Amino acid sequence: MRAARNSGSSSNNGSSSYSRSSSSSENVHTKAQRCGVNLTKIANKLDAYAKDNGGEYPFHLEQAGIQVPKCPSAGKDSYSLGYERDNTTQHYTLLCVGLHHEDEGCPEDYPRYTKAQRLQIKPKQPKP
Repeated sequence: MRAARNSGSSSNNGSSSYSRSSSSSENVHTKAQRCGVNLTKIANKLDAYAKDNGGEYPFHLEQAGIQVPKCPSAGKDSYSLGYERDNTTQHYTLLCVGLHHEDEGCPEDYPRYTKAQRLQIKPKQPKP
């Protein structure tokens, strides 16, 4: 399993205009935001799996019966290799692996979703 890079990054950045109340792709404008919707849907399924399995997250997304969507920019599953669980703290990290949203200002392996920090379209920018 691939180790998540930069998993210790800072909290949700607020630079995303994605809203948790938006669940349909029609309400989301950029491919990076639609990718974030995919990550959030996967995260919701992971949480449901853990709830039904004593707080344990699956080793692989497929183990949870998740049909992994295609990233709108990559045109393929860019999420499965970016999933890493940590059952010692009951957390996980889920990345869009690669440099698929560079044209929208996202660095490699973004957007990402972590149990602790939720959805991040881009990393938080340091304050000047």
